[in-house]
Amino acid sequence: MQVHFYNFAVLNPLLMLKKIYAPIIVVLFSSCLFNKHQDKRPVIILDPLDTSTNPKYKDYNKAISLDSNNATAYINRASEKYGDTDYAGALTDYNKAIHINPKNLYALNGRGMVYYRIKKYEEALRDLNSALEVDTKLAQAFFYRGKTKVELDDYDGALNDVASAIQLGYDKAWAFDEKGYLERHLHKYKEAITDCSVALYMDSTSESAMVNRAGSKYMLEDYQGALEDYNKCISMYPKDADAYTGRGMTLSKLGKGKD
Repeated sequence: MQVHFYNFAVLNPLLMLKKIYAPIIVVLFSSCLFNKHQDKRPVIILDPLDTSTNPKYKDYNKAISLDSNNATAYINRASEKYGDTDYAGALTDYNKAIHINPKNLYALNGRGMVYYRIKKYEEALRDLNSALEVDTKLAQAFFYRGKTKVELDDYDGALNDVASAIQLGYDKAWAFDEKGYLERHLHKYKEAITDCSVALYMDSTSESAMVNRAGSKYMLEDYQGALEDYNKCISMYPKDADAYTGRGMTLSKLGKGKD
């Protein structure tokens, strides 16, 4: 473990920022800015991506040190890294788990999700297909395969996968949101309104669900309904360019854009 001591009186602010974000434990200690009764316990700043210092990796690290073929430990550590957006670290651990067991469902699904996040869509599709060959009812794999297919311009396939995910119990607000987006893209406006409404019932702050429901209402000539959704979106997200564009078009249809 590398430990550094600094005096606040002479510490350059830019140097301090650099040290805070360095992948080491930084101990900040001052003896001159406070009186002699100050609390001199060190302040420890951990880098969440450093598996050697982050305590939530401790047990997985120990398990792997005792058994280098412990696929479960690699998978769980990868999941933690994924949550910390350490996609490179997660990919390394998932690779190790798959090397140990090429048919491990959770490793294949997890690596597919990582590949999606780092925009390697062909690799993501391959792993998610493999995961679904092992378990044809893995809802999360269907959902992420659907999102991957969107990036590969397979919107029909994407809609089928997202719908399957929901049917299998992946009833998350963002799943209905994604389904509504795909239905709007495929000109299924009534279905899009229904699914966006479900998403908004589950999460009333969903920005994309508001815009996609508004856009679908606009295409069905429900201009007043579209205006209400665009107004709500803009009140919550004043930097949403799509909402302003849609509202402008809607106001024109209502004859209110010629002031």
